[in-house]
Amino acid sequence: LCVFPECALAGYCAASFQETHALAEPVPGRGSRALAAACERLDIYAVFGLLERDGERVFNSAVLVGPRGVEAVYRKAHLPFLGADRFVSRGTAPAPVCDIDGVKVGLNICYDATFPESARCLALAGADVIALPTNWPHRVRNNAQLLVRARALENRVFVVAANRVGTERDFTFIGSSCVCAPTGDELQRADD
Repeated sequence: LCVFPECALAGYCAASFQETHALAEPVPGRGSRALAAACERLDIYAVFGLLERDGERVFNSAVLVGPRGVEAVYRKAHLPFLGADRFVSRGTAPAPVCDIDGVKVGLNICYDATFPESARCLALAGADVIALPTNWPHRVRNNAQLLVRARALENRVFVVAANRVGTERDFTFIGSSCVCAPTGDELQRADD
């Protein structure tokens, strides 16, 4: 399972609804088909973030793709007043849990991890692993350092958080992607 950051295909720092809409694509669409083709070639699964267009509405979504194509789409439910999230619609469907060769993978996105109920719902639905694409800027460093471990420990699941590095417009992202065990221990953490 390869997990990419939130809005990995479009970027996060849109300045208007019009820009957000122009960056968005449907699912399935060009990006999800290209990643599904790579997954088929490599015989892997991937979770990635994108701005999803559905008619005139746009969602901040995470997509799980594999060798057979799109397996699941999750639309972010908790929207901070930052970046593209200022211009997207809130997702209202429960976060999905998918069986991947006997491992149940649940999807959340970034700010969803701030709310314990998001991860708890996935655990109660049987998730073994929570894939968490993120876009954490510097001012939320504690999210990267504390919340991922807490959600893993509270729910006795693995959490794989993938964050960006570098700068987009006036946002500087902190990196710190990590994998946490159901004990809350960090198994791996990337540099900033």
